[in-house]
Amino acid sequence: MKRQLFVAWILLLSAIDAQACRFVARPWADLFGGASAAFIGTVATSSNGRSGRPPDIPGVFIVERVWSGALVPGQRVAIATSNNSCGLSFVAGQEWLILASDAPLRSDAPNGSLLLVSETGAVQADNQRFVRGLTQPSR
Repeated sequence: MKRQLFVAWILLLSAIDAQACRFVARPWADLFGGASAAFIGTVATSSNGRSGRPPDIPGVFIVERVWSGALVPGQRVAIATSNNSCGLSFVAGQEWLILASDAPLRSDAPNGSLLLVSETGAVQADNQRFVRGLTQPSR
């Protein structure tokens, strides 16, 4: 009986369509150059990205450093993200390097945005080293 339940469970799992985010990785220079806005900011208001529940609720960021786009430090800006598997989950207190495109501004996994500090204060060391290696922001 246990074996039959196990086989039924495996068959059920194999029938479920996995909704993993799939995209072709692009070179960093292309991602950065194609962004309408590139900035580091702290999440002031959480998004519902990756929740699977509509509607898409953007995260609100307080801009800290700007590489490109019509943004200034201290400005609050909403960044939309999909609430599917390619979306990003912005949680209040996190710090991100955001590469956003479109109008209104939007960033999903394929855009190349990087988490720098988690909401618990955990530093993402590899991402921070990468950002330190970028040229200086314009503002």
